[in-house]
Amino acid sequence: MSLVYASQNLSAFKDEKDNLLHSGAIRWLGSSSEVGEMIEATGTKSVVESGFQFDDEKYTGTVTHRNQKEFKIDPDFVRELPTFHWFVSARGKVSSLFVPPLDWH
Repeated sequence: MSLVYASQNLSAFKDEKDNLLHSGAIRWLGSSSEVGEMIEATGTKSVVESGFQFDDEKYTGTVTHRNQKEFKIDPDFVRELPTFHWFVSARGKVSSLFVPPLDWH
């Protein structure tokens, strides 16, 4: 059995918003200006960020690395998604999909 909750924004879900966001449900995220909570609920991933030291505009040979967390989905990508494009997240994985209507030409 499946149950689909759909809305233009999360505020439509009122008191159930937090329960839905953190329920482990599959999330379809389309173009929106209010993406913060959905992006946070999708989670983060670890990335290594490198820094290179320069002295008097010359590379010194010193490199530093640090482990950072970044969102699995870039909020700016969601804000700029074209029509019929979606990010779908489920069980910690994220995919990007193009899903046009059946009669789309």
